[in-house]
Amino acid sequence: MLILLALIEEREDEEKFLYIYNNYHKLVTKIVADRFADQYTVEEVVQTAFVRIAKNIKKIETENKKRLTTYVVAVARSCAADELRSAKREPEVIPFDEDRLTTQLSNGLETVFSNEIVTEMVGYILTLSHTYRDVL
Repeated sequence: MLILLALIEEREDEEKFLYIYNNYHKLVTKIVADRFADQYTVEEVVQTAFVRIAKNIKKIETENKKRLTTYVVAVARSCAADELRSAKREPEVIPFDEDRLTTQLSNGLETVFSNEIVTEMVGYILTLSHTYRDVL
């Protein structure tokens, strides 16, 4: 909360932001939580929404409650949509431990994979989407 208030310069705007935060935090959290199962992601998106609100606090009018609610809901939905889009772009990275997967033979040129490692590799391949799995 203090970091969000640091984004705001004037006392009047701080009071306006605190009003919005105190009255709309639960609504924003519910909107975001309806889209994400992971609590960490929910908190991150809610934080992002309030950062966006804090950056635009000078443009926000609190007198018209219906308009204010519409704005806050739109920001929450937009931040959730942004997170969903970015999550789709970021592929899951499976760590590759070369030392564990390979064993050098005496001549140092050949690599041998144990049955356990092959089974593990097949398991990783099966977690890939059909697009990538078909290539392999």
